[in-house]
Amino acid sequence: MQYDTGTPPAAVPTAGRPWTRRPALAALPVYALAVTLTFANTPDDGFITLRIADNLIHHGRPDFNFGDAVEGYSSPLHLLLSAVVALLPAAYTGLALKLIGVVFGALTLWPAARIARNCGLGPRGVLLSTLMVAVSWNFAASSSNLLESSLTAFLLTGLLASLTAAPYRHAAVWSGLLVLARPESVLVVGVLTCGWLFWSRADGSRTVRWFVAPVAAAAVVFGHRLIYFGELMPNTYHAKDVSLSESLIWGLGYVIDSHPWAGTSNVLVLLTLTVQFVLFIVAANAWRRTSPLLLLLPLAILVQVAFILRSGGDWMFGARHWAPVVPAMAVISVVAVRACTHALAARSRASRPAAVGSVLMGLVLLLQAGPGLHTYHPAWLLDGVDNRDLIAVGGYGPYSQSWITSTEMTSCLPTGTVIAFSEIGYFGYTNRELRVIDTRGLTDNQIAGNAGPSLKLRTGVHDPHWFDTDSVVGAALIDRDPDILLVLPTADPHADELGPQPPTALGGRYTRIRSREVLDPDGTGSLTLTVYARTGSPDYPCLRTE
Repeated sequence: MQYDTGTPPAAVPTAGRPWTRRPALAALPVYALAVTLTFANTPDDGFITLRIADNLIHHGRPDFNFGDAVEGYSSPLHLLLSAVVALLPAAYTGLALKLIGVVFGALTLWPAARIARNCGLGPRGVLLSTLMVAVSWNFAASSSNLLESSLTAFLLTGLLASLTAAPYRHAAVWSGLLVLARPESVLVVGVLTCGWLFWSRADGSRTVRWFVAPVAAAAVVFGHRLIYFGELMPNTYHAKDVSLSESLIWGLGYVIDSHPWAGTSNVLVLLTLTVQFVLFIVAANAWRRTSPLLLLLPLAILVQVAFILRSGGDWMFGARHWAPVVPAMAVISVVAVRACTHALAARSRASRPAAVGSVLMGLVLLLQAGPGLHTYHPAWLLDGVDNRDLIAVGGYGPYSQSWITSTEMTSCLPTGTVIAFSEIGYFGYTNRELRVIDTRGLTDNQIAGNAGPSLKLRTGVHDPHWFDTDSVVGAALIDRDPDILLVLPTADPHADELGPQPPTALGGRYTRIRSREVLDPDGTGSLTLTVYARTGSPDYPCLRTE
């Protein structure tokens, strides 16, 4: 096989000091520190997948509620990992998922260093780009969020490392697994393949040979969805399908909040965005003229940004949808600084460009390693490592406490009790013996399918009139006839107000029996958790006990 103008620059020999010869290993302590400073940050969405995995292991079906064929997870590959974790003691499955994510984040440093070498960076440049990945607050926080974020980053970085090398070995493995990691990865792999075909000069038969793997993986995933679930995309995507105008606004805010200086100074956030944009353009322009194949890196970032803008991003700290392209952006930053330094060297004395390059690189590292106020939540805040301990100090204010309080308030309910609630992650996994109606529609296709864009946020369906029989959620509840309703104040998606919690709901079918204020651990916020029981249902003492 021969490459023509698509050939990347030759990799630079890894001579030098030990830490430059093994950049990924040298960056590991920095990554470990970043993980330590964000480890206590614990959303509860990963427990949704754990409940589904538990049903897969014990009942042979990937259902949130056994018998309801609804795809309430986003990653088949993460579901398989969660199924293995589900074999462990249930109280420590959250810790296991966290540690698995941290390992995948650490493994990502090796293909990240390989990409830097493929781009022709020297030993110090490779080390710098790898350190930029290790020091990323978002990457660290996303690695321990119980989800597939670091797994996706590892696979995407491995694929880019393979495609930017002259012998594109293992591209089939990387791309096939990446398709199984996230639904939007099908788009990412498809676009990268088109770019690779356009910019490389590879033999056609060999091209088809490696591309068979992602095509086969996509066919299996979509075929299974259609046959078992009756849908082409996970139900969570339908529940979060907001309008384009709103997704663009939220997506832009998500990109801004993903930067480590968010929450400190708007000037520094703007400076960080501007510097990243300029570096992106400089590197892309340099590769366009010399090594077009390396344009796969900015192409991957553009596809991921497009997904963020269309989906509106996510609610979790750490900007998990940005994490997969952190390694690519790190390499782009170092390459762009090097290009600026070389351009300056051609116009002035050698000593000055070297100094300017060092200053520029220092600025880039400083912007990348800002205070990370949105993600700083160190491991030493934890009082223990079981699931309850992780959630108790998870960092999501009164919501974290509501996830615990709701399980305590329903501890005496008999097996098979049907309960409706909007917070189904930790609550649903802890109460695996109950049937849980997800009023946000993430695992409920009736609610997700019937709700229009006006009722949807990037967290799912929010129906402020759930208590009315003719509302979307109300109609679903009447059809399903739950025994108990647990209700948190429901935000109106298009008004700065919370919906009411009336004394009775759904035409008098349900009566409010208790309200409990749930406080943030630091006392700065609160939520009211209200319990409704079906009229004439048994009086369960745990629902009333303080």
